[in-house]
Amino acid sequence: MSSHPCGRIDGSSLCTNVKHSKLKRAAFIIALGVLWFIAVDWSWFVHDCPDCGHGEDTAEYRVFSATIHKTNYEYPSVLQQVATDLGTPCTHPNMETWHKQRRWGLLCCKWPCINGIHRLTGRTTWYDQSAATKISALTDREPTLYDEYKDRVFKQHDFKFLRVVLDRAGVDHPIPD
Repeated sequence: MSSHPCGRIDGSSLCTNVKHSKLKRAAFIIALGVLWFIAVDWSWFVHDCPDCGHGEDTAEYRVFSATIHKTNYEYPSVLQQVATDLGTPCTHPNMETWHKQRRWGLLCCKWPCINGIHRLTGRTTWYDQSAATKISALTDREPTLYDEYKDRVFKQHDFKFLRVVLDRAGVDHPIPD
């Protein structure tokens, strides 16, 4: 007597059912994998303010494009810090946002996958609490500076005016002429 691969001697349909069961399990596992790669992603968004130079990166874990966890990384510029100390912080009305990377299934970087160096800057160490205090004191001496800075820097994009304000306040800075 020879034994059947399914363990049955009579060759009943049990063997066919086992094959179909294995195929269903394999199809289910493949479908779960496909669903995982379609439904779950990690996305990196870049936000830049052209008015004050403020930068922000946002990393999100998402399921069906709904954010389940978000982390923000902020990169304040000296223009923004001075504006805040003058009492006129930028509200970022012209903030530009773009999608830098999407990792489908948390693994495959595709659509978009913009690699390369971005935001190659360091923290400003020379603009410290002493400089912030001098800028605030300048606002007390020159109350119209608030509006002038807002107009010249945020609206006209006259970024050289930052040096003028720092010089007026007596702040030591590395900004060249």
